[in-house]
Amino acid sequence: MGAPFAAQTATGNAIRVVVDAEVMIKGPGLGRDAALQAIRRS
Repeated sequence: MGAPFAAQTATGNAIRVVVDAEVMIKGPGLGRDAALQAIRRS
């Protein structure tokens, strides 16, 4: 599916711009895990 990849890509791009951020994740979703992985890798 493209949704997790899109979420991961968008998150990676946002991380490059934002240095310090608080992340609040709520509820289930296909892109949630991919986004968290991208945040952890940065």
